[in-house]
Amino acid sequence: MIIIIGFLAILSMLTFSFIVRKWSNSSYTKWFTPYYVNDRHKKLDRRMRLILLILILTYFLFVITGDRFDRLPWYLEPWSLICIPFAASAFLQARMEKKYAKNQKAYVATLAETAFGTILLLTLAATRFFGYA
Repeated sequence: MIIIIGFLAILSMLTFSFIVRKWSNSSYTKWFTPYYVNDRHKKLDRRMRLILLILILTYFLFVITGDRFDRLPWYLEPWSLICIPFAASAFLQARMEKKYAKNQKAYVATLAETAFGTILLLTLAATRFFGYA
């Protein structure tokens, strides 16, 4: 049942993305493929990914050594290491689209997709996949 709910969640995100991109007349971007507006965007995104990598390695050092594992700061918790980089990358994408993209509505589509995905994932996590997990 969890697989079906996961499939429906992905399908709803794709459908929402398609509708929002059609409404805003912006090009559809593939998932998990980097889309950079310009070279500055590419450099900033790479810096952000490097910081994420350093945070993940720091987290694993805490886990391996066992020191203060019960009192980790919020930015080293596993949920934040997963959620924050995706949100930060999406907000960077939206900012660069607003400043530099030819289509001025593209950033609205990016923000709407990010908000919908975040709400959907938080709903699934809070309800434990609607009671099936």
